[in-house]
Amino acid sequence: MVVCQVHDSQKIVVGRDLHAVEEEGGVLECCWSALWNVTDETPENCELFISHGGIDLFMECKMKLGGQRDLVRNMLGLMGNVAEVPEQRSKLMSIAHVFYDLMQTESELEVTYNAAGNPQSLGL
Repeated sequence: MVVCQVHDSQKIVVGRDLHAVEEEGGVLECCWSALWNVTDETPENCELFISHGGIDLFMECKMKLGGQRDLVRNMLGLMGNVAEVPEQRSKLMSIAHVFYDLMQTESELEVTYNAAGNPQSLGL
């Protein structure tokens, strides 16, 4: 989010010198991280994410860049925030198979943890 508040010459430094634009998924990783943070314990932002096409965005990113562990971790962290909001849980059922598949195939603990979510937050 800091990049959004800098001048053009500083944005060029981030893009060119820090390779933020060249790195496949790097910019998206930062965006998903920011979304993960702004939805944390904020049901209003979780609802905004879902109502503005968040599920479709999640699926598109997962299909195109699903092999990038850090990106997937951030995406799942955000979806975990959404799952903590009781009114939003039913909307996630359409992509429940993605979480299940990640739990079955992923070897990185943090990704599988985020895919499974926190059972207490889901009321289980």
